Parts: sequence; C-alpha cells; structure tokens
Amino acid sequence: QQQQQQQRRQQQLAKRSIHPSRVGAFDGNRDSDLKSLGESLSEDGPAEVDVIADIYPDVIADIYPILEINDLAPNLAHVKPMLSSDAKLVLADVGMEFGADTAPGFVADVFQSIPDHAFKIQDATRESPSRVNVESLFTGTQIKPLLPFFPPGKNVCFCCHHTFEFNPMGQIREHRVYFTLHASLQPSIIEGLSQASLTLASTSSGSCLLQDAMAAEGIGATGCAQLVQQLRGHIRATAASPHGNHVLQNFIAAAPSACAQFILAELSGHAVEAAKHQQMGRVVERLLEHCSDAQRAGLEDELLPHAAGLCRHAFGNFVTQQLLEHGSAKTRSALIGIICAEAGCFARHKATCNLVRRALVVADDAQYAALATARAPDRESLVSLSKTRLGSYIVRELKHQAKLWTFCCSV
Repeated sequence: QQQQQQQRRQQQLAKRSIHPSRVGAFDGNRDSDLKSLGESLSEDGPAEVDVIADIYPDVIADIYPILEINDLAPNLAHVKPMLSSDAKLVLADVGMEFGADTAPGFVADVFQSIPDHAFKIQDATRESPSRVNVESLFTGTQIKPLLPFFPPGKNVCFCCHHTFEFNPMGQIREHRVYFTLHASLQPSIIEGLSQASLTLASTSSGSCLLQDAMAAEGIGATGCAQLVQQLRGHIRATAASPHGNHVLQNFIAAAPSACAQFILAELSGHAVEAAKHQQMGRVVERLLEHCSDAQRAGLEDELLPHAAGLCRHAFGNFVTQQLLEHGSAKTRSALIGIICAEAGCFARHKATCNLVRRALVVADDAQYAALATARAPDRESLVSLSKTRLGSYIVRELKHQAKLWTFCCSV
C-alpha cells in the first residue's frame, strides 16, 4: 500500500512538472521559495495540494521569526505575499475575524499593545495535506486594551493552538487561533477571563476556556464566582446560548450553592419558559440538582402548577425528572399523582416513558404500588404493555424493582 501511495505521488509530481528531487529542497526563504515554486509549476495549473503541503510546513517556521519582532510595519511587504487574497485571521475564543488587508495591521497592534511579548513554538504537525497545526506559548503584559481577556498591566501566559489552512499555491488561506490554559492558573488569567466572560461564553472555544478555568486546581469558589461576574444581568441570554449554558452548568456544579443565587433570581418568573428550552432547561436541571432545599423551593412552586404539560414536553420532561429525584416529598407526591392519573398515556409516550421509569426508582413503597397498579392493574395489562416498544422498558423496570424488593425483604 505504501508503494502504491508513493507511485501515485510520483505521478502527481510528474504531472505538474516538479521533479521529485525538488520537493523539500526549498531553502526556507519565502521569496526564493515562491520563485522556485513558480519555476517548478507547469503552465496547466497550480500544484497539487499534497505537494505544496510538503513544502510549506517549513514556511511556518519562516512566519514566526517575523511575528517575534517588536515592529511589524517594515516587514509587511514580506508577510503579505504569504496570504491569499481571501485570507483571514480568526481569534475563535472571542469571535474576532480579520481579512488579508487588516490581519497584519492587527498583529502589529497586538505587539505594540504587548511590548514584552514572548512567543515560543512548542510543536508543529501536519493534520492533512492542506492543514498544519502549531502549538505555542505566548506570554506578555498588555499596556493598551486590545485583546479582551488580557488584563491591563499584568503579565499572563497562555498556550495557543494555531490552525493554518493553505490554498493550492501554498498561501495561507486561514489562520485560526485558540487560547488554552497553561499548566498553572495565574490570578491574572482569572482576572483577564472574568473581564471578557460574556464574550467568551458566546463562542464554543471561549466557553471551553471558561470551563477549563473553573475545573483548574486551586481556583476555589471565589475564583469561579469571579469568572461569571460579568454574566450577571445576562443569565437568561447566557442560559439560552448553545455555548454559554455549559458555563453556567459547570459553575453551578463547581461552586457552593449560595453562589448560584443570582442565577435563580434572574430565572425567577421564567422557570417554565426555561424548562421548555433545550439549553436553558439544562441550567434548571443543574439548579435542582445542586441548590439547597430552600433555594429549590421557589423553583418547585413555580414549576409544579405546570408539571402536567412539562411531563409531556420534549425538554420539560427532563426537568420534571430532576424534580422527582431532588424535589421535596410534597413535590414528589404531586408528580407521582399526575403520573398515576395519566399512566396509560405516559407509558407509551416517548417523552414521558423515562419519567415513569424514574418515578418507579424514587417512589416509596406506597407510591410504587400506586404506580404499578395504575399502569398494570392485572396480568393481561402487563403483558399488553410489555409488547409495546416503550412500554417494555417500564415492564423491565417493574420487574427489576420487584426483584430488589424481594431481595430486601429476604435480608
């Protein structure tokens, strides 16, 4: 197989009039490399992407010495030929994007804002013929506000993941940057992330950055609370975000329940709406799981009058399952009463089937008997239920719980 791949590669090289000895023979100087590449191409079109990929990972090493200097302006003429006409620089964590005309200027502004910057490449790998990944370490002190999560006047250290996409001519089509945490979480990092948490929570990679910070060793409740401080007043929007909801979920799980009071306060009066929302419902679930009984009481009072509708809802049923497990005895009893009244329908409904199973697990003896009787009052009903796709799961749970009951009695 390797021989066949090598033969195909030789054929591609021959098709583009590039002699195999020329591949990898470029000297690392961008201008001479471009000239050599141009001389190597035939007139029928650009070189194959996989050929270019062998040449241009080395060009990345030519890019970074330029980026390491303090003044980029004199070198812009050297940088621009490296970029395709539609090139873009993307800071994914904060959703900032720059085109081929503005990216070099932005990089220059970054270096002016962080005059003591230090940039060190840790590793470089080729992911595909047209993509190269670079891992680096970036340190520095921002003296003028530019990068949102760099606190002014304080030194920070971030790990950076760079993804370079090349076009068939070997020019950079996209440079995407992701920031990750260094081994040690500096107080200045927490401060920087907290001042940009609203923006970070709105992006996929920024959300992951905040979650990693919350999970870092030694951050503590104070550090977690600082990270979400900027989200106050924006809880409903953050909870509805496909990325921000994960930040709130992790915060609720990581911090003491008292720290989550402001989230409860902002969701108060909107709990039913939140429970029916795909993302917001997850935040409500975490609140029911981790908050104190006193904090849960307000949510229970708001949700319980709408429990029958929530039980049938595609997302609301997950919230009612958490109410069953973590709610007060009064709430659990009321929910089981609703399930018993609708047992015939609930056992065959996709959204409520798991709710019935959860009720069988958390119910006490009297409640379990009521559920079992309501759902399968006789053997014929039990057999009929077991023959349905969803009902079979409930019958299996009934049998499992009955075995547990028999075992406990024997002990």
